[in-house]
Amino acid sequence: MSEAGIPNMASTAPPSARSFFERLLGVLRLDSSSYDDVAADPRALGQAAAIVVIAALGRSISAQGGPLSFQAIWFLCQLILLWPALSLLVYAIGRWFGHTPDVLRVARVMGFSMAPFALGILHLIPVDWARNAVDLLWVALLIATLVVGIRQSLQTTTGQAAFISVVIAMILFFVSMVYQYLTT
Repeated sequence: MSEAGIPNMASTAPPSARSFFERLLGVLRLDSSSYDDVAADPRALGQAAAIVVIAALGRSISAQGGPLSFQAIWFLCQLILLWPALSLLVYAIGRWFGHTPDVLRVARVMGFSMAPFALGILHLIPVDWARNAVDLLWVALLIATLVVGIRQSLQTTTGQAAFISVVIAMILFFVSMVYQYLTT
């Protein structure tokens, strides 16, 4: 711990022997050690990128008009661009609150935290009430994975991570409103 009470970010432990799927399942189970494993392994950046692409494909396949529609391509682009934007926001806000995160550490963890987007493919369920219930569940899981991911990447408390999540949601909402205003 530093003098300010912030945990040291340096990890002297060797990367875990967990496989890609073990890490992915651990993140979806909200297992803190899986997030720490991803954060400590520099080789996990490629795995995080793969998760983002898979999540973007899963979400775009279920778009209205089919997987090759404008909406599907828009979903694909949004999610792929959301990863670096989200990582930079978490990094910047973390630094603002006095944490000293490594930007690649944050990017790895945020990439894995976006895994629930892949469950968006379940939006293809033809029954309205079931589709709505599944959508609610995967969005709740997404919020949970992002809060735990922020907590573990910044090595902070759950309360601070939730607050940072709310700040990021407000920033993204504002940006989307400005975009809507400029495009109409």
